[in-house]
Amino acid sequence: MLGAKGMEAMVNTRDEILKHLNAIQSHYAAYHNHKETAAWAGLVLSLFFQWNVAGAVAKAGPMSCELRTTVIVAELFVIVLTWVFLRKQFTLRRRGGDIAGACIALASEIVGNPSGSFDAAEYLPNDIHDTEFQSSNVLPARVLRRANELSAGGQGARQTLEWLAYGLLSVSGALSVAWVWLVRAT
Repeated sequence: MLGAKGMEAMVNTRDEILKHLNAIQSHYAAYHNHKETAAWAGLVLSLFFQWNVAGAVAKAGPMSCELRTTVIVAELFVIVLTWVFLRKQFTLRRRGGDIAGACIALASEIVGNPSGSFDAAEYLPNDIHDTEFQSSNVLPARVLRRANELSAGGQGARQTLEWLAYGLLSVSGALSVAWVWLVRAT
């Protein structure tokens, strides 16, 4: 493993910093897309479960109150787990997008100012306190600062998609639970 001196010697030119930013951006762009896909796949699986349970109940004939309650509790459990899963996937997706965007913005600044000076140390992996999302020494401090700036605004479209997913889950869950409760009462 390279120490700070080894990394400083490695990442000290404009081209090396641009390559480093490109590598980080590529990784986090793929990570962002993976989290998006995982979230929507989780939602589809949950909806599939809800409506398969509702369909099975519809074919089963009259059910006791206790059995219907058990089925509804199981459905609610899956709905809550799916909600938590979606929330985590969307949070990680958002962070991946912010980091990828930060790398693009920083690379644009460097390319746009070819004669400008910059502090190469700002682009070295650095100990950080943001260990919820990655290990403490992966990302350069400059990338993290810019990602945090990007995170502070411009989230409208992302939030709309997230709330659409939560809305689909909630409406489908409510209809499925109502179906189970009302359709097969004894």
